[in-house]
Amino acid sequence: MYEKNTSIEHLNFPETSIYFDEFNYVKHILNSTLKTKLLLSLYDNKKKLAALRDDLKKPSPTILHGIKELEKNSLIYKFDKYYCLSSTGYIFVVNLLKLIQKWYSIEHNIDYWENQDISAIPPQYLKEIDIFKNPEYILSDENDLIKPLKKYLNLIAKPNRLKIVLPVFSKAHLDAIIHKLDNNCNVELIIDENIFESINSKGYRKKLFKNPNNNKKRNNLKVWKVKENLKLFLTVSEDFVSLSLFLKDGSYNDSNILLDTTYEAIDWGLKIFTHYKEIANRLMFFDLNLIKK
Repeated sequence: MYEKNTSIEHLNFPETSIYFDEFNYVKHILNSTLKTKLLLSLYDNKKKLAALRDDLKKPSPTILHGIKELEKNSLIYKFDKYYCLSSTGYIFVVNLLKLIQKWYSIEHNIDYWENQDISAIPPQYLKEIDIFKNPEYILSDENDLIKPLKKYLNLIAKPNRLKIVLPVFSKAHLDAIIHKLDNNCNVELIIDENIFESINSKGYRKKLFKNPNNNKKRNNLKVWKVKENLKLFLTVSEDFVSLSLFLKDGSYNDSNILLDTTYEAIDWGLKIFTHYKEIANRLMFFDLNLIKK
């Protein structure tokens, strides 16, 4: 799709002075392990000093010093011998936990994301990348170079509905899609101009768009086309989401697939698919009499 410049100078930060003031405030809290643990300890429930000592394994004077700092910043307050998160403190901890979750996801999946071109994932969905807690990675190796392809073909064998963003012309993938269509699977397919031209020139137009049983257009296929090159291979069904990206050098990376079967990941995949569908043009079925191949 369209190119996204992800360099820092093109990001829309708030007014610089305000941004760094806020950053320094957050840094002041997070630089202290004690204060961070205090906030996290109070996230689930209010606690007395003795309970905080048990949680943090620190003496009372040390904990009280941290409490004083957090009270000064209006993040916690004391009520009837209990220490509690303020509304501001609760919001702070909720977002701190989100940050921790996102970093956990990136850190535990770093081998997948490290060399990938992520520009095809809209920024608003990159913010949700922490939904991939423990995805499965299917990697090719010297003993089985097409392991990801075989896994993918097995994955799409069962579903009755598939939503696919296809960035490359691949006979193996197109043949699998055609097989699914022939067996009454409902397919929504997004392609780009290059794939469209290859489908036309390499004999796949008729296979895709004509029902072999009655020689009429297929009713179980919907196709959208984008103008510029797609840079991700996404498949979403009711049971899974799979994702393959391009490498930073512009080549398609067919050596691995990210696979997740959680509801959150499938929903994320649906949102990505909808994003591309909304910026694409629906291909209304062509005059079938003009299809010669």
